[in-house]
Amino acid sequence: MTTFAGDKKTGRSLLAGPEERLKRFLLPRVPRRVETYHLTMLTLLWCVLIIAFSFLARHHIAWLWAVSLTIVLQYVTDLLDGAVGRQRDTGLVKWGYYMDHFLDYLFLCSILIGYAILLPDHFKYMLFFVLALFGAFMTHSFLAFAATNEFRISYLGIGPTEIRLIFIAVNTLLIVFGRTHMVAALPYVLGGSAFGLFVTVFRTQRHLWQLDLHAKQGPAPAADRTPAGIAAAAVLTPDSPDPVARVVAHVGLSYLLAAVAFAFLMTRTGYPHHRALAAGVYLLSLIPFALSVRARRATLRRQRDALRRRLRPYWPHVGVAVGIAVFAYVVRVVAPAEDSLLVQLSDGELREDIERDATTLGLLNARMGQHLDAAVGGRLLSVDFRQQSADQREAVREWWGEYLGLLLDLDILQRRYRGFYLIDYNTSPDLHAECFLLAYGAFAAKYDACLRLLALMDTNPFLQPFLDEAVEGGAIAGGSLTGIRQRVAHPDNVLRLHAGAAYLPLVSERLRTNRAHALHDLHTHLARVVSVVGKHPSVVLNAPLDFLEHRAFDAWLPLQKEVAVRMSEIRTTDRAYFITPECIRNYRQRLQPGDILLERRNWHMTNLGIPGFWPHAALYIGTPDELDAFFAGVASPDDGAVSEQLRRHAPDAMQALAAPDTDGYAHCVIEAIRDGVVFTSLEHSANCDYLAVLRPRVDRAARLEAVRRALAQYGKPYDYNFDFSTDSALVCSELVYKAYETADGVGLRPIVQNGRLLLPPNRIARWFDETCEAQPPRVDLVLFLDGHEGTRSVREGTLETFRASWRRPKWDLLAE
Repeated sequence: MTTFAGDKKTGRSLLAGPEERLKRFLLPRVPRRVETYHLTMLTLLWCVLIIAFSFLARHHIAWLWAVSLTIVLQYVTDLLDGAVGRQRDTGLVKWGYYMDHFLDYLFLCSILIGYAILLPDHFKYMLFFVLALFGAFMTHSFLAFAATNEFRISYLGIGPTEIRLIFIAVNTLLIVFGRTHMVAALPYVLGGSAFGLFVTVFRTQRHLWQLDLHAKQGPAPAADRTPAGIAAAAVLTPDSPDPVARVVAHVGLSYLLAAVAFAFLMTRTGYPHHRALAAGVYLLSLIPFALSVRARRATLRRQRDALRRRLRPYWPHVGVAVGIAVFAYVVRVVAPAEDSLLVQLSDGELREDIERDATTLGLLNARMGQHLDAAVGGRLLSVDFRQQSADQREAVREWWGEYLGLLLDLDILQRRYRGFYLIDYNTSPDLHAECFLLAYGAFAAKYDACLRLLALMDTNPFLQPFLDEAVEGGAIAGGSLTGIRQRVAHPDNVLRLHAGAAYLPLVSERLRTNRAHALHDLHTHLARVVSVVGKHPSVVLNAPLDFLEHRAFDAWLPLQKEVAVRMSEIRTTDRAYFITPECIRNYRQRLQPGDILLERRNWHMTNLGIPGFWPHAALYIGTPDELDAFFAGVASPDDGAVSEQLRRHAPDAMQALAAPDTDGYAHCVIEAIRDGVVFTSLEHSANCDYLAVLRPRVDRAARLEAVRRALAQYGKPYDYNFDFSTDSALVCSELVYKAYETADGVGLRPIVQNGRLLLPPNRIARWFDETCEAQPPRVDLVLFLDGHEGTRSVREGTLETFRASWRRPKWDLLAE
């Protein structure tokens, strides 16, 4: 009869060594009256406490510290119960195996119940997948034990202790960063766990296959004691460690964690702390990598020693080569090999150019100083982007264009004189010194202006996408601000700054008489550079992370766009929508130009990526005839009918509005879909399962302005970055927001999510609910058609039903 081995665990987790030392330290300190079954049954108490503390954490998130403490206490009792039983020979081996692991499952359930209490309703379904994955690991352990009589609870270096630490880390993140970021990180946790389960099951079934084949072949022959036989036996024996498998598992885990860190950085999960999260996960990825190195330590030591013996004779050559490479780099940056017009001018012509350009440099310094002072005095760059009106943003864009123009003028002046070193200092020391002053003075002025700009923007991160946006006609190139950030910290420019500062004292005596003012400006720039870097070191230190994040986003955006497009094509049912063209035609007379439409279509994959119940918003414009009738008397009669005025304002948009759609229905709705900002018919746009029509309480003049602003967006592409900070591309709710942005009393405001300004359509429904009882109300409910999946029908909902609709879970249809 096979001896029961449920009390003997195989496999080794990452923290097995420290855990064993802790067990030896605590075991002698367990009181004699505390038995092994007492420690085991204490898990029931810990389960109750975790649920209770999680309920209290709904009201104050700091109660999660108590949850983490309870997890630590459960770890201590779980660590000691088996050890106490073995030390005192209690004999409750099978009872301990059964109760210990059954209570461990209850403990896991209590933690997930606690998270379910904390999370919003529409995210709780994700915890089901977490429980399913952990349950699969436990089922795997027990099935493998039944098949092999070897009990393993640690896989790929991860065991119960590491899982507890992960839960404690999650609690800490929830306390520090809030609940949203936990939900954002759950898909990565689930993906990593699913991958680990796949690897574990694959390795176990392969091992069981080999055991079955060995059993079929009969009893094993006498042991082969040759070196080859011993090596083969070591590979086939389950108890023997497999260095290659361990190395592969550790390296795979390291790559997986590094990919998660990259995903944090790329998607800005946990903003504004996404960089710290990415850095933490990346550092964590180094642990399994270090363990993989440790597993191959002997081999690597032999290879390292052999490599050292081979390279030792060449170290002097390597040192000389590195020195030559560094010297060549410095020469290339400070004195690039290029032709210069300076050497083609006579001394007299060069002096005339120097006089003219010295005056120009002084004027540019003064204008740049005044320009930056105007931004500080007018608080152009320090006002929260969410609070800026359209006129204020236009003023910022105008200021930005002038700023870039001044930088360009300084850059042209620097490039003209950067060949100063070609003028022989021995024969023309004054000309050499003055050309250097113009080149380095323009460079320092440009560097100073860039640093001052970044310091002004240090507290307003949402301005960067706006200033990075290209302006039509090529007046401003895209990525201008990102380029400035990178140039400030670029090694070439840092080297030029310091090399010029080192060379300046050598030529200063030649400049003190006739270039005292320019020399004073240069020293001012250098002093201010030191001051700005000292007060705002992040403008330089964050540059590498800015560059990495920007590159990561550039690599991610095409994939994000492709996924979004493909998801928009997937609908998991072929039934007709509840609101048909014939149905909506009965309600059309209620709609007026400027009404906001909220729409939902069940069973669309795009609903997965859009937060909340309502995934789409649009704006009802009406036909040209409806516009003329509704806005009659609003504009001056001398300007003609409203449709004529709008046609002069947006001719392409009005031409598209006047044309019918492919089914012959009249265009009357403007919306941003994957094809961009387009016109659709009400019969097409409202062909959905749920529809709400909201009407802001503003006068007709304000609604006409909203229509005019919406028409100005016609033809713009869809914004797959989902960022309200830019104007060149739009999402559906951004079109609604920009239409009513200047209307007094509406109060639609974007929120911050993953480092971007967003206004999800569900937020518009929430805005209605929160302002419904305001005096006076800001918006009215015109119509709410509420679909019902069970009866596959639609009914007209009440005001109270719509007010609660934004709270519905994303998968509300499953409850019907």
